[in-house]
Amino acid sequence: MGFEAPETLFRLKFEDPDMAGLEVTVHEPTIDDLMAMSGIDAAGAKKMDPAAVKTMFKAFADLLDSWNLTRKGVPVPATLEGVTSQSPGFMMKVIAAMDKTIIQPDPTSSSGSSAGETSGLENSIPMTPLPPSQGSS
Repeated sequence: MGFEAPETLFRLKFEDPDMAGLEVTVHEPTIDDLMAMSGIDAAGAKKMDPAAVKTMFKAFADLLDSWNLTRKGVPVPATLEGVTSQSPGFMMKVIAAMDKTIIQPDPTSSSGSSAGETSGLENSIPMTPLPPSQGSS
């Protein structure tokens, strides 16, 4: 059974009195949608560098081994195409979880590897410092 990413809807608000009464609801755009629309210079729209966005999500997709993500019951491939077909808000949560997991070790795991035990053979090897090297002239 897969995990279905939440779908977010936005009700648009219009300040222009000529638009009074108009009701518009849109789905949250996917990363591909945002990159395609980034060339549109709408007032107040966030500007984004499509190449930088693509680079960030490509880097994540290259690291992605597997996931159980589905969209309307259909598995989403663990590929760049699968990643960019998702909403940026959802993917940023996934990437943030990856960052937290990689940077901060799991507190429930053991404290890391031990130095190990020394063997009797290892203890029998004489360890004395070498005399300083005499330079040849």
